[in-house]
Amino acid sequence: MKSDRADMVTGPSVLRAYGCAREASLELLGAWCVMGGYWQVTSHALRHRVIDESVLIACVDGAGWLRVGDKTFDVKAGDFFYCPASIGHGYGCEAGGWTIYWTHCRGRQVGELMKAAGFTAASPVRPVAGSPKVQDAFAVLVQGLAEGGPDGAWTAARNLHNLLHVLVWLRHRPVMPPRRLAGLVGDGCHSLDQLVAASGYSRFHFCRLFKEETGQTPWQYVLERRLERARELLLGGQLSVKEISARLGFSHPDYFARLFKRSSGVTPRQYRG
Repeated sequence: MKSDRADMVTGPSVLRAYGCAREASLELLGAWCVMGGYWQVTSHALRHRVIDESVLIACVDGAGWLRVGDKTFDVKAGDFFYCPASIGHGYGCEAGGWTIYWTHCRGRQVGELMKAAGFTAASPVRPVAGSPKVQDAFAVLVQGLAEGGPDGAWTAARNLHNLLHVLVWLRHRPVMPPRRLAGLVGDGCHSLDQLVAASGYSRFHFCRLFKEETGQTPWQYVLERRLERARELLLGGQLSVKEISARLGFSHPDYFARLFKRSSGVTPRQYRG
């Protein structure tokens, strides 16, 4: 259950107490953070605003919408979206809320880096391959801001550069053939945790990608493959029902028999006969 939470930390706004020279020195970096944070909210809507800062947001969970100018875009978990400086924009979550990381940034290189990463006013939303790792980079950026003072601002600026360059690299890296997640399912893989660990994705992204690939949840797919394998072994005639049940990872032969009959209409012994 999501809780209404809005954690905001500020970067160079803290540094203004040190004078304009400090902001000018950050400007030499070409891109730096004004503020940022992490929100986990059940209700959130920013209808319209125009500011002189660019905004980059990562949707970790949930779904929502983004409006830039007169165009509206859908946003889902795993998407990053961009609100260019000096252009009217608004955004908000759908029913059920969302979890987001966000940062406001300035600098002469921000627009160029966003464009290189694939974000423009006309196309401000993109799914990010390997998004859990990129979300981690966003979390590090926010943690840097949380340090406060000059050191926190410089750390956040460095982390912003790292995040933007990772996004640029992800867009331009060589395209690899898509990995078939269904190929991870075998006789020795009987649990969702095993599949998730073998895939390298987070549990949430693995389940979403698996269903997109197969049209089934991982559990449905694994169960069907195990029962198919059981039918093959039963027709082979060399293993007992109890041995087949154990080989395919079922907790008890009776449980295996019930699932088999529900799927095939007959018991394992009747199928073999």
